Amino acid sequence: MAVSPLQDIMNHYLWNFSAYLLALAIILLNAARSVYFYLRSKHRPLYPKRGRLDLLISLLCGVSLAMGLMFQGVLADNNAPDIYHWSSYLWMVCLVSLALFVVQIVFHIKTPSVRPRVEPTDEIPALQTAPQEQFQPQTPLEQPAVSPEDSAPKDGE
Repeated sequence: MAVSPLQDIMNHYLWNFSAYLLALAIILLNAARSVYFYLRSKHRPLYPKRGRLDLLISLLCGVSLAMGLMFQGVLADNNAPDIYHWSSYLWMVCLVSLALFVVQIVFHIKTPSVRPRVEPTDEIPALQTAPQEQFQPQTPLEQPAVSPEDSAPKDGE
């Protein structure tokens, strides 16, 4: 019994297709993180914007899915068995990934871009917002003026 190389490749194509599912899972995770950062920014007045690296990773996963579609074309040219079955699954994965990527971009744009507020401590003093009067330290040698009424003995002393 002779096995053609193309038939043998298609018998193990599920392993190749799992990489496309992994790319979909990464895009799903990044979209969920983007939605999470947006929802968290609604509960906190100041929250840093995050997700530019996530957008880049999702974009690279989308490029890998596009390359997978190109490879599907090569397999279709060689009349690989069950190629249309796998191709329809890959198109569904690509469309879902594209929708998730759009969701990720929308929530990334909606998340406010502010820096977190730094709480003043002993090491980090508060910033001066308005000019203050000249600070004149009081030396320990200076005594407050005492009126003669305060120095007079009181009844019962």
